[in-house]
Amino acid sequence: MDGSAPVIFLSYASADRERVRPLVAALEAQGLDVWWDREIPGGQNYSEYIAKQLNGADCVVVAWSQKSVRSEWVFEEAERGKRRRILIPVFIDDVADAVPLGFGLLQAIDLQSWTGDPGALEFGQLVNAILTAAGTTVADKPASAELTPTAAPSVKVPILVGLSAATLMALGFALLSNVYLTPGFPATAAPAALVTAPAALAVLVGSVLAVGAIAAAKGTRNWLAIGLLGGFGFEALVKGLSLLGASSGRTVTGALIWVLGGSVAIAAAALALRPVRQQMAALRNQSRRPPPVSLTLLVLLGAVLVVVASFAPFNVAHPGGTRVVAELSADGVDPLATAAAALGAIVLAYAGARRLAAGVLIALGIGSALLWIRYAGVPGLQWIENHDGVASPKVGGFLGIAGGLLILLGGWGYRASIGRRARTSAERGHAFSTS
Repeated sequence: MDGSAPVIFLSYASADRERVRPLVAALEAQGLDVWWDREIPGGQNYSEYIAKQLNGADCVVVAWSQKSVRSEWVFEEAERGKRRRILIPVFIDDVADAVPLGFGLLQAIDLQSWTGDPGALEFGQLVNAILTAAGTTVADKPASAELTPTAAPSVKVPILVGLSAATLMALGFALLSNVYLTPGFPATAAPAALVTAPAALAVLVGSVLAVGAIAAAKGTRNWLAIGLLGGFGFEALVKGLSLLGASSGRTVTGALIWVLGGSVAIAAAALALRPVRQQMAALRNQSRRPPPVSLTLLVLLGAVLVVVASFAPFNVAHPGGTRVVAELSADGVDPLATAAAALGAIVLAYAGARRLAAGVLIALGIGSALLWIRYAGVPGLQWIENHDGVASPKVGGFLGIAGGLLILLGGWGYRASIGRRARTSAERGHAFSTS
């Protein structure tokens, strides 16, 4: 403690030492003086030395976790901060109902999903609360200190861009009604739109819901929603590209608008991740425990099945002939690009962005499975109607459906595994969030 900046006493359970390390680094990067080292100089009395640091602090931050709510030391340190009215509680685990009596009425800052990003709303709230508790304002700060309370990241721009993307997709969908709503396939047992429209509608509705989830996060980064928006944007992009070979000018126009809408959705997701450099630095500061191998293998198998399905027959075109997606003009762009994107999402997961990767994979899985339902469903409806074998489904469509579902299940598994890891993060020494 050098006295040049407000001094923070960080109270935490010793088992959480590695978990709070990114928080200490982020606070020190703001020019704040943080005492958190439990290594006592030789010859010093343990309790007296800690009491000296605690009494000299301008602010006490207590990190409530599954471990610290049972720690008598943390309770005593928090009690002293509370008596001096300089206590700021933060949650790094979901323990709001387990904090010691007398502390539940204090407004706590939720850092459970904080990833180390100094631009996050919750971290900015913490810095501002520290400066307020310490009686320090930006104008009062020492010239040698870099006390710059972090501004909450604005979500207005990504939300507006995301809504613009959804509007473009809706316009493109209207122009592509002849592809999705009235495709004109002959002799089907039910309207073909039942199997041709769901993929495009899911991409459109999913994009809108993802934007809504980002807005509902109120400035914090909802990594899953951002991943969903990026994934659905990618699906819109490749579905538009796959239709550019159509002979109808209206279809090509609608396809181009889908390409634009998908690109704008991806841009909105990227804007929601700003500042990218700090995001990557936050990821590097985290313990990059890999996702479950079983889930990764599930996604890989799904991607392989989607590729195989693209080169396998999905329909009988005429007696003695078959149709293959990869041979239909630009149609193969959609499934093949989706398989490649699934591999990219795995890379994201192993880089530490598991929640982001989960959102991307869920979107890719939905878009892919519903696409292949079209390729299996249309000939299936024709076969039900005619029973003549001229139009009948082949293995390609079913392999594609299986591949899309495996990608979806892998993404959902990534998401579920994050929750399980968060509940045991104290024992594993992770940061507050591993996404």
